Amino acid sequence: MSDATQPCDLVVGAMLETVGGALLVDHFLAASALVGIGLNDLMQSLYGADRDLAQLRDELDPYAPGVYRLLAQVAQLAGADVDRVQLCGILPQLPGVLPVLLGLGYRTFSVDVAHAPYLAQTAAARSCTQDSALAQAVTTADSVREVKRLLGLAEDH
Repeated sequence: MSDATQPCDLVVGAMLETVGGALLVDHFLAASALVGIGLNDLMQSLYGADRDLAQLRDELDPYAPGVYRLLAQVAQLAGADVDRVQLCGILPQLPGVLPVLLGLGYRTFSVDVAHAPYLAQTAAARSCTQDSALAQAVTTADSVREVKRLLGLAEDH
């Protein structure tokens, strides 16, 4: 067979953007090579608030503990295959968030190219033990204020 008729390798994955889909991550991983989680849409689904409506945008707080509890549950459901789960969207590039996601076990991110160096530098400066402890603290936090305190963020973030 010539190169012209050689089939191309193809990797097919699923994009999960709702809470219901994310909670079935293990089933999607069994049926596909990878799974992407659209975090912006996932948060919109989690909060039941349309991010495109200015009057509701503030309701989608990326520092709310519920976001990280959900992502911890998804990582647990993915198990050893969590490395095949790609987190897509703005969340990993927000101040303080990447170490939490690393601590939950996520290792693949799709972000704006301008933020890739920040992610690489942040990940290189962290330890798995440090990140796991931070993720545990964030997922058990009682409020946005506590999450921000744990992440070393001022109240205006």
